[in-house]
Amino acid sequence: MKTLNENLSIEVWKEIANKVQELILENYEMTTFNANLKLLESFLEDLDIDIHGNSNQLYEATPKTLLRMIYNIKESIPKKKAVFYENIYALDELGIQTIALRPNPIDNLINDISTSIGDPSYMKKCLTDGSFILSHNSSSTSTVYSMIDIEDAQFLLNISLIKTGEIIQLDTAQAILKSFGSISHFPSKEEVMRFHYPQKISIEESLLEWEEYPRVKEVFDPFNKETSQFQKRFVKSKEYYYKSES
Repeated sequence: MKTLNENLSIEVWKEIANKVQELILENYEMTTFNANLKLLESFLEDLDIDIHGNSNQLYEATPKTLLRMIYNIKESIPKKKAVFYENIYALDELGIQTIALRPNPIDNLINDISTSIGDPSYMKKCLTDGSFILSHNSSSTSTVYSMIDIEDAQFLLNISLIKTGEIIQLDTAQAILKSFGSISHFPSKEEVMRFHYPQKISIEESLLEWEEYPRVKEVFDPFNKETSQFQKRFVKSKEYYYKSES
Protein backbone atom coordinates (compact mmCIF):
# COMPACT_ATOMS: atom_id res chain seq x y z
CA MET A 1 0.00 0.00 0.00
CA LYS A 2 1.22 3.49 -0.83
CA THR A 3 0.91 6.57 1.34
CA LEU A 4 -0.20 10.06 0.34
CA ASN A 5 3.37 11.35 0.28
CA GLU A 6 4.35 8.82 -2.39
CA ASN A 7 3.73 9.14 -6.12
CA LEU A 8 0.07 8.17 -6.45
CA SER A 9 -1.39 8.14 -9.95
CA ILE A 10 -3.49 11.07 -11.12
CA GLU A 11 -6.40 8.65 -11.56
CA VAL A 12 -6.27 7.81 -7.85
CA TRP A 13 -6.18 11.51 -6.98
CA LYS A 14 -9.20 12.15 -9.18
CA GLU A 15 -11.04 9.48 -7.22
CA ILE A 16 -9.97 11.22 -4.00
CA ALA A 17 -11.15 14.59 -5.38
CA ASN A 18 -14.54 13.11 -6.22
CA LYS A 19 -14.88 11.48 -2.79
CA VAL A 20 -13.89 14.69 -0.99
CA GLN A 21 -17.04 16.28 -2.43
CA GLU A 22 -19.02 14.01 -0.06
CA LEU A 23 -17.45 15.56 3.05
CA ILE A 24 -19.61 17.94 5.09
CA LEU A 25 -17.60 21.14 5.50
CA GLU A 26 -19.95 23.22 7.62
CA ASN A 27 -17.70 24.80 10.22
CA TYR A 28 -14.31 24.57 11.91
CA GLU A 29 -15.52 22.73 15.01
CA MET A 30 -13.44 19.73 16.06
CA THR A 31 -16.45 17.40 16.08
CA THR A 32 -17.12 18.23 12.42
CA PHE A 33 -13.44 17.85 11.56
CA ASN A 34 -13.28 14.43 13.23
CA ALA A 35 -16.42 13.24 11.46
CA ASN A 36 -14.94 14.29 8.14
CA LEU A 37 -11.66 12.61 9.04
CA LYS A 38 -13.41 9.28 9.59
CA LEU A 39 -15.11 9.60 6.21
CA LEU A 40 -11.85 10.52 4.48
CA GLU A 41 -10.01 7.59 6.09
CA SER A 42 -12.73 5.26 4.86
CA PHE A 43 -12.50 6.69 1.32
CA LEU A 44 -8.71 6.27 1.26
CA GLU A 45 -8.82 2.72 2.61
CA ASP A 46 -11.28 1.84 -0.18
CA LEU A 47 -8.62 3.11 -2.63
CA ASP A 48 -5.99 0.87 -0.98
CA ILE A 49 -4.04 3.83 0.47
CA ASP A 50 -2.20 3.45 3.76
CA ILE A 51 -3.91 5.84 6.20
CA HIS A 52 -1.22 5.54 8.88
CA GLY A 53 1.40 7.66 7.11
CA ASN A 54 5.11 7.17 6.72
CA SER A 55 7.84 6.82 9.31
CA ASN A 56 9.74 9.58 7.49
CA GLN A 57 8.33 12.54 9.43
CA LEU A 58 9.79 15.10 7.01
CA TYR A 59 7.44 13.86 4.30
CA GLU A 60 4.64 12.49 6.47
CA ALA A 61 1.21 12.86 4.90
CA THR A 62 -1.74 11.23 6.64
CA PRO A 63 -5.51 11.63 6.09
CA LYS A 64 -5.48 14.22 8.89
CA THR A 65 -2.73 16.11 7.05
CA LEU A 66 -4.73 16.07 3.81
CA LEU A 67 -7.91 17.20 5.56
CA ARG A 68 -6.05 20.07 7.24
CA MET A 69 -4.66 21.10 3.86
CA ILE A 70 -8.23 21.21 2.52
CA TYR A 71 -9.42 23.23 5.53
CA ASN A 72 -6.46 25.61 5.03
CA ILE A 73 -7.48 26.49 1.47
CA LYS A 74 -8.03 30.26 1.40
CA GLU A 75 -11.70 30.21 0.48
CA SER A 76 -14.97 30.27 2.40
CA ILE A 77 -15.47 26.89 4.03
CA PRO A 78 -18.27 25.59 1.75
CA LYS A 79 -16.11 26.25 -1.36
CA LYS A 80 -12.92 24.57 -0.16
CA LYS A 81 -13.96 21.19 -1.61
CA ALA A 82 -14.44 22.76 -5.06
CA VAL A 83 -10.98 24.39 -4.95
CA PHE A 84 -9.40 21.06 -3.98
CA TYR A 85 -11.22 19.39 -6.87
CA GLU A 86 -10.04 22.09 -9.28
CA ASN A 87 -6.41 21.61 -8.22
CA ILE A 88 -6.49 17.89 -9.01
CA TYR A 89 -8.36 18.21 -12.29
CA ALA A 90 -6.19 21.12 -13.43
CA LEU A 91 -3.08 18.98 -12.85
CA ASP A 92 -4.73 16.17 -14.81
CA GLU A 93 -5.35 18.58 -17.67
CA LEU A 94 -1.68 19.61 -17.59
CA GLY A 95 -0.68 15.99 -18.19
CA ILE A 96 0.51 15.27 -14.65
CA GLN A 97 0.83 11.51 -14.15
CA THR A 98 1.57 11.28 -10.42
CA ILE A 99 1.12 13.50 -7.34
CA ALA A 100 2.96 13.34 -4.01
CA LEU A 101 2.04 15.42 -0.96
CA ARG A 102 4.86 17.18 0.89
CA PRO A 103 3.04 19.08 3.68
CA ASN A 104 6.36 20.06 5.24
CA PRO A 105 8.72 22.23 3.14
CA ILE A 106 9.21 20.74 -0.32
CA ASP A 107 12.29 22.85 -0.90
CA ASN A 108 15.11 20.93 -2.56
CA LEU A 109 18.77 21.72 -2.01
CA ILE A 110 19.39 21.13 -5.72
CA ASN A 111 16.98 20.26 -8.53
CA ASP A 112 18.88 19.57 -11.74
CA ILE A 113 17.15 20.21 -15.06
CA SER A 114 18.71 19.63 -18.46
CA THR A 115 18.46 19.72 -22.23
CA SER A 116 20.15 17.23 -24.59
CA ILE A 117 20.28 18.30 -28.22
CA GLY A 118 19.91 15.82 -31.07
CA ASP A 119 17.08 14.09 -32.89
CA PRO A 120 15.20 13.32 -30.78
CA SER A 121 16.07 16.01 -28.21
CA TYR A 122 15.26 15.66 -24.51
CA MET A 123 14.36 18.25 -21.89
CA LYS A 124 13.81 18.00 -18.14
CA LYS A 125 12.37 21.11 -16.54
CA CYS A 126 10.80 22.11 -13.24
CA LEU A 127 7.93 24.59 -13.03
CA THR A 128 7.46 26.04 -9.55
CA ASP A 129 6.11 29.07 -7.72
CA GLY A 130 9.15 29.05 -5.42
CA SER A 131 12.31 31.13 -5.70
CA PHE A 132 15.79 29.68 -6.24
CA ILE A 133 19.35 30.36 -7.29
CA LEU A 134 20.25 29.13 -10.78
CA SER A 135 23.61 27.95 -12.08
CA HIS A 136 24.49 25.95 -15.18
CA ASN A 137 27.10 23.95 -17.08
CA SER A 138 27.10 23.52 -20.85
CA SER A 139 28.72 21.32 -23.48
CA SER A 140 28.26 21.07 -27.24
CA THR A 141 25.36 18.63 -26.87
CA SER A 142 23.76 19.35 -23.50
CA THR A 143 23.09 21.96 -20.85
CA VAL A 144 22.49 21.19 -17.17
CA TYR A 145 20.97 23.82 -14.90
CA SER A 146 20.88 23.50 -11.12
CA MET A 147 18.01 25.09 -9.21
CA ILE A 148 19.67 25.56 -5.83
CA ASP A 149 18.05 26.28 -2.45
CA ILE A 150 14.43 26.38 -3.58
CA GLU A 151 12.34 28.43 -1.14
CA ASP A 152 8.62 29.11 -0.53
CA ALA A 153 7.48 26.55 -3.10
CA GLN A 154 3.87 25.41 -2.87
CA PHE A 155 4.32 23.12 -5.87
CA LEU A 156 6.98 21.56 -8.07
CA LEU A 157 6.04 20.19 -11.49
CA ASN A 158 8.83 17.97 -12.80
CA ILE A 159 8.37 17.64 -16.56
CA SER A 160 10.24 15.57 -19.18
CA LEU A 161 9.73 16.30 -22.88
CA ILE A 162 10.89 14.59 -26.08
CA LYS A 163 11.19 16.57 -29.32
CA THR A 164 11.41 14.67 -32.61
CA GLY A 165 11.60 17.06 -35.53
CA GLU A 166 8.90 19.60 -34.75
CA ILE A 167 6.80 17.21 -32.68
CA ILE A 168 6.96 17.63 -28.87
CA GLN A 169 5.70 14.84 -26.63
CA LEU A 170 5.25 14.66 -22.89
CA ASP A 171 7.35 11.82 -21.47
CA THR A 172 6.90 12.03 -17.69
CA ALA A 173 5.16 14.57 -15.45
CA GLN A 174 5.19 14.54 -11.64
CA ALA A 175 3.68 17.02 -9.19
CA ILE A 176 4.87 17.56 -5.62
CA LEU A 177 2.42 19.64 -3.59
CA LYS A 178 2.78 21.44 -0.28
CA SER A 179 -0.69 23.00 -0.33
CA PHE A 180 -3.80 23.54 -2.44
CA GLY A 181 -4.57 27.05 -3.65
CA SER A 182 -5.85 28.95 -6.64
CA ILE A 183 -5.22 26.96 -9.82
CA SER A 184 -4.18 30.20 -11.55
CA HIS A 185 -0.84 29.68 -9.76
CA PHE A 186 -0.22 26.67 -12.00
CA PRO A 187 1.30 27.14 -15.46
CA SER A 188 -0.76 26.72 -18.60
CA LYS A 189 -0.74 23.55 -20.70
CA GLU A 190 1.11 25.48 -23.39
CA GLU A 191 3.82 26.39 -20.86
CA VAL A 192 4.20 22.77 -19.80
CA MET A 193 4.61 21.61 -23.40
CA ARG A 194 7.04 24.30 -24.59
CA PHE A 195 10.47 22.93 -25.38
CA HIS A 196 12.27 25.63 -23.46
CA TYR A 197 12.55 26.83 -19.90
CA PRO A 198 10.21 29.53 -18.62
CA GLN A 199 11.46 33.06 -18.26
CA LYS A 200 12.79 34.09 -14.87
CA ILE A 201 12.87 37.34 -12.93
CA SER A 202 15.15 38.48 -10.12
CA ILE A 203 13.34 38.98 -6.81
CA GLU A 204 16.15 40.80 -5.04
CA GLU A 205 17.32 44.32 -5.73
CA SER A 206 20.64 44.11 -3.94
CA LEU A 207 24.31 44.37 -4.75
CA LEU A 208 26.00 41.06 -5.59
CA GLU A 209 29.57 39.93 -5.52
CA TRP A 210 30.96 38.60 -8.82
CA GLU A 211 30.73 34.99 -7.67
CA GLU A 212 27.15 35.37 -6.42
CA TYR A 213 24.04 34.47 -8.39
CA PRO A 214 20.73 36.35 -7.88
CA ARG A 215 17.66 34.64 -6.43
CA VAL A 216 15.01 34.31 -9.14
CA LYS A 217 11.43 33.17 -9.74
CA GLU A 218 9.93 31.66 -12.87
CA VAL A 219 7.43 33.64 -14.91
CA PHE A 220 4.92 31.61 -16.91
CA ASP A 221 1.49 31.84 -18.49
CA PRO A 222 -1.11 30.93 -15.83
CA PHE A 223 -3.68 28.15 -15.99
CA ASN A 224 -7.04 29.49 -17.16
CA LYS A 225 -10.03 27.80 -15.50
CA GLU A 226 -12.49 29.43 -17.87
CA THR A 227 -11.06 27.54 -20.88
CA SER A 228 -10.37 24.30 -19.01
CA GLN A 229 -11.86 21.00 -20.11
CA PHE A 230 -13.05 19.93 -16.64
CA GLN A 231 -15.29 23.00 -16.47
CA LYS A 232 -17.13 21.61 -19.48
CA ARG A 233 -17.49 18.06 -18.10
CA PHE A 234 -18.58 18.91 -14.56
CA VAL A 235 -20.89 21.40 -12.94
CA LYS A 236 -20.92 23.07 -9.57
CA SER A 237 -23.84 22.43 -7.25
CA LYS A 238 -24.82 25.53 -5.25
CA GLU A 239 -21.28 26.84 -5.97
CA TYR A 240 -20.02 24.66 -3.13
CA TYR A 241 -18.87 21.40 -4.72
CA TYR A 242 -18.60 19.50 -8.00
CA LYS A 243 -20.65 16.62 -9.30
CA SER A 244 -20.78 14.73 -12.58
CA GLU A 245 -23.39 15.85 -15.09
CA SER A 246 -24.18 12.20 -15.66
